[in-house]
Amino acid sequence: MKRLLIIVFIFLTSYDKVVSQTYSIIHIEGEAYYYTTKVEKKTYSKLVFGPLHNFESIVLKPKAVVKIKRNDNYVSVLNQEGTFNLAHLDFKEVSDNSVFGKFCKYFESFFTNHSSTESKNNYKNNIYAISRGLASPPSLDFPLYGALPIDAGSLPFIWTHACDTCEYIFTVNDLDTREIIYTEMTNQKKIEIESPQKYLKPNHKYYWSVKIAGMDLEYENIEFSTVGNGSYQSKLSDINVEIDQSSIPLKGVSKTIYIISEFDETNFINFALLYSFQAIKASPNDTTLADLIDRYWYDRLVEK
Repeated sequence: MKRLLIIVFIFLTSYDKVVSQTYSIIHIEGEAYYYTTKVEKKTYSKLVFGPLHNFESIVLKPKAVVKIKRNDNYVSVLNQEGTFNLAHLDFKEVSDNSVFGKFCKYFESFFTNHSSTESKNNYKNNIYAISRGLASPPSLDFPLYGALPIDAGSLPFIWTHACDTCEYIFTVNDLDTREIIYTEMTNQKKIEIESPQKYLKPNHKYYWSVKIAGMDLEYENIEFSTVGNGSYQSKLSDINVEIDQSSIPLKGVSKTIYIISEFDETNFINFALLYSFQAIKASPNDTTLADLIDRYWYDRLVEK
């Protein structure tokens, strides 16, 4: 009887420990699923990044890899085909000072501070509701205030407006002289300057605006300051070196979240967004990546 009580106590202690933990999926490669059992029927769902609730087991298909983070900064790496029960996973502690430890904190913060892709729809719907067609100026979405690299390839300028038939006049002005540095007319809601170094000097201040042709409204201007040649590539290279030296390498979406967060931590918001856009271009079919970047971008727009 005494032995039975000890066994029951150990089981309950172990069960309470599992239940009290929260889990997040921080890396997915290949096909992976999780399932829950309701009324003796298993319900399978595709595994996604972020917090995971009410699951019993994870199923990995051939060549799949999944990394699971516990809220106490312990991580389990699954890299073999099979079914893995939550209660029996092997978790190992991650050093807070390591790159991967820092990533775990970034990851948790990312999902805490950036709601969901619905923020994008809410942002646009609010602008459309306010504008009532043409009565309101465009809302400027990128770049935001702050430092902007001109050595990172083509430079996009992006805005939101309810009108689908308007002609827009896009301009970049020198902040000191008010001189027009670049201007273009378009019926799109985006302008891409192919060679920004032809028009913009490093370590200089500018502002940009978008006007509706033929409409006299109070338009928004956003100031930005260009940084010296090589600044973006140098910072990105330093982050990549840090990642490559990590004991648990980061790849794919995990790596993108880390780089965005590193730029964000040092207040280089435009660097983070520019890297995000390049990541989407490199992986146009990655809907998970696009969703996570939308979370970050549009929550930032609501804050501005």
